[in-house]
Amino acid sequence: MEKTSSILDKLGFRPRDPYLILRKFPNYGKVLLIYDHVKFAESDEYLYHESLVHPAMATHGYPKDVLIIGGGDGLALREVLKWNSVESVDVVDSDDELVNLGRWKLKDLNLNAFSDKRVNVFVDNEREFLERTDKRYDVIIIDSIDPEVDESASRLFSKEFYLIAKQKLKPDGVLVTRGSECESLSFARIYHTLASVFPIVRPYCTDIPSMGKVGFVIASNFHDPLSVTYVPPLQTKAYNLTFHMQLFDTYYNYYKEAKIITDSNPIQRKYFFSVKLNDDERIIKSAKVRVIRREIVLGNEGEVDETENGYLAVTNKRYLLATVDGVYSFTEAKVYNYVKYLLIGFTVEGIIATVAILMTEPFVLVAVFLPLLIIVPALYVLYERKKVRIKADATFYKSNYRFLSEGGGRIETKELSTAILKDSESEEVLSLLMQNSLKHNS
Repeated sequence: MEKTSSILDKLGFRPRDPYLILRKFPNYGKVLLIYDHVKFAESDEYLYHESLVHPAMATHGYPKDVLIIGGGDGLALREVLKWNSVESVDVVDSDDELVNLGRWKLKDLNLNAFSDKRVNVFVDNEREFLERTDKRYDVIIIDSIDPEVDESASRLFSKEFYLIAKQKLKPDGVLVTRGSECESLSFARIYHTLASVFPIVRPYCTDIPSMGKVGFVIASNFHDPLSVTYVPPLQTKAYNLTFHMQLFDTYYNYYKEAKIITDSNPIQRKYFFSVKLNDDERIIKSAKVRVIRREIVLGNEGEVDETENGYLAVTNKRYLLATVDGVYSFTEAKVYNYVKYLLIGFTVEGIIATVAILMTEPFVLVAVFLPLLIIVPALYVLYERKKVRIKADATFYKSNYRFLSEGGGRIETKELSTAILKDSESEEVLSLLMQNSLKHNS
């Protein structure tokens, strides 16, 4: 795999991980990608964060206590702090790396929001925090990643979660959540789920150049965003009373029939990094892996030079491997066990092992094993290590951050070459990969 350097390396965040990429692009400024989807771009992030925060704050009118679920980058927090009525803000995000980025590396964008004395930051499971807290809030803001991108986020969009959030709101409290793509089935499901919990529910959308048309939903027991007649002076770039009313002035097809989201019937994941799944495709199992050049090591391994974090997924249609370079998609592969020897003599097993090493590690063969074979005619086996070896032709989907910087040429074909998966903590994924044929016919 071609080595690339991300700004995370310069910022001191190791090991490299394709799930969280922060880079600067000529037309967008700083861009944060989570699971290869734009979380924000410096050039237009104000449209997203002003649309997320201020309609809910204005709907309440005089919010004092605010909870932000997610939002570790601090940009939604920046908008909340523009309201003079705010006395306390709790920010809860389970991603400590994102919080560290927000606290130290994005201070220029979030205006050093984390240093405000009104702010309390909790690195915690968002849902568990909400279940435990005894505090009641005027406004709850859910600044989560799209559940179509990360299935773990779907627990922040279920009816069970909204019932918990309703209990944590004051009687006249307001909840706002980021939804999926506007007019998508998932967005319709979010709307109907909130409508099953709250009497007042209003969907709206904002066009954001770097993200597309993003949907939001406001819900309350008491306040209606359509009744807002006053917005205090705020240091915003786009949001004002006119902007507020225009958000709710256009009819969108959110009201189509859609199933309510529950913990047992969540929003299905539609993306694996830069690859959109087929309508009838689902991820059976995925695991975090370490990618060492073109080798993949499942489970937790020690630090290795030139090592990157990656993700491997098994779907009912194919296999997907995400690295910082992009996503490899392949439908079939040859899988077999082989034994690797350090010292090889003139034996049948030795000859077989020599051929295996020649196929995968020719440099080691030439530099080490051939001289040994010439000098010592019959050496013993020092140790053996069983692995699973995969060789496959793969379709390569260039990652969004490379696509943005290079432009064009999104899909190429590359050979995955030799990938070695060592059985460690990810036994379920390994067993799926070792199933007889590894060719999906469904």
